[in-house]
Amino acid sequence: MRLNRIIFSVLAFLMAGYAYANEDALYAREAPAGASFVRIFNASTSVGPMDVSVDGKLFTDLNLFSATPYYVVTDNNIAVVVSGKKTTLEPGKDKAYTIVATDTDMLVIEDTIFESRRKALISFYNLVNSSALSLKANDGKVDVISNVGFGQRLQRQINATTLSFSIHSEDKSLATTPTVRLERGEVSSLFVVGAPELPRPVWVKNEIDASR
Repeated sequence: MRLNRIIFSVLAFLMAGYAYANEDALYAREAPAGASFVRIFNASTSVGPMDVSVDGKLFTDLNLFSATPYYVVTDNNIAVVVSGKKTTLEPGKDKAYTIVATDTDMLVIEDTIFESRRKALISFYNLVNSSALSLKANDGKVDVISNVGFGQRLQRQINATTLSFSIHSEDKSLATTPTVRLERGEVSSLFVVGAPELPRPVWVKNEIDASR
């Protein structure tokens, strides 16, 4: 009976259905019309804490496996500097991006704008250089997000809940996430980092810094 209640709970929060890369992923408030949103995630194990800037907006001592807030940008050509290495980005209007700083380069992953106040959203990033990864309910029986390739992101809207999940490659369970509280109107990003044989799931709550 208790198992039935657990399965029912998991299925209930999944009833919202899938919302993939061209759907909403970042709740945009206090930003001008047509603005874009850019953040940086530190996945560089060789550097440690790093100083980064987005369009002149400086963030110091970004720890390993941490992300900056999304910065609001309005230019159509911006400079991104990570530990002294510079690249340029031409963001589209009403777009959002995560720039992943790795040991060798900067990987740009496009996010999108999440406007729902009725659902929560999980955005799942595969930063493990191996086969595709999937996110499942912690018992491994219910698929949440499936087959995310390296350097890619998929997402899903769900009902607000508090749960942990498991990371899978094909039929093999690789890791269990920390328990996370998923709130309505919020995006929780799950970055999977580390070695393919021992990946590490890292939760980041999406935030916007519109003050700079």
